[in-house]
Amino acid sequence: MRGGPPLTPCLGVRLIGKTSVVRTFLNEGGLPYIYVDARALSTYGYTKQGLYTILPEALTRLRGKFADVAEYLRKLGGVHAGPLGIELDWGERGFSIFSILNEYAEDRGTR
Repeated sequence: MRGGPPLTPCLGVRLIGKTSVVRTFLNEGGLPYIYVDARALSTYGYTKQGLYTILPEALTRLRGKFADVAEYLRKLGGVHAGPLGIELDWGERGFSIFSILNEYAEDRGTR
């Protein structure tokens, strides 16, 4: 996990426990991660707007384990990290949020 590829597929038939394996692996790894259940995108037609809608919830969960991530997200502007969670005003920033999250990880010597 620390030096391997940035993407590792977990494949298998339905209801075999893939999600449980991945979530256990991530929780025990101790590294920051964002877990997004892509099935939620079906509600939004698998659009960029759909991703923008579900990503703040995933970022809020990340902040729960790694509280200082909110400080990095505030660098973007349009990011509001309050007591109830993280809200994003995407505007024209698009995916620059991933650059900030990458900076957060690099500053900690991880991915």
